Amino acid sequence: MRQAKIVIVGAGLVGGSAALFAAVTIPSAELVLIDVARVRAEGQAMDLAHAAAFWGDNRFYAGDYDNARDADVVVITAGVGVKPGQTRLDLARINADIATEIVDRIAPLAPWQSTLLPATLATYWRASFSKVFGVRGSGLSAQAPPSTPADCARFCPTG
Repeated sequence: MRQAKIVIVGAGLVGGSAALFAAVTIPSAELVLIDVARVRAEGQAMDLAHAAAFWGDNRFYAGDYDNARDADVVVITAGVGVKPGQTRLDLARINADIATEIVDRIAPLAPWQSTLLPATLATYWRASFSKVFGVRGSGLSAQAPPSTPADCARFCPTG
C-alpha cells in the first residue's frame, strides 16, 4: 500500500501544528513541509522526526514545490500576518493572492489533491474564485456557505 503524501505549505506555527496533527492522525504518512524560509521548514521537519519515534513511521522533510508531485493532500497555511490598522478583508485579499500563487504552482504537479485552507481564507477564495474545485476550508464542507454571516457580508459577491 502506498504511503499517503501530505504537503504543508507554510511551516510557521500553524503549519507546524498541522504537520503534527497529520502525523499523529496518519502514522505512516509522508509529510513535506514547504516554506519561503527553508530553514524554518527544515527545523519543523527535524522536530517532528524526533518526536515521531513515539507514535509511528512518518517521513518528514523540508522540500520545494517539486516535492508536491502526486500529493494526496495539500494544506496551505502560508500567509502574512495582520499589520496595525489593516482590516480582515485586506488581509484576506493578500493571503488569497498568496494561496492562488501556491495552488497555481502545485496543481500541475498534484492534479488530484485536495487543498485545505484556513476557514476565513477559504471562504474568501471560494467566493472570489468559484471555478476552483477540490478546495476545502477548515471547518467548512465543500458546499457549505461562508463560515459565519459576518464572513458572508465581507466575502460573498453581491448582485
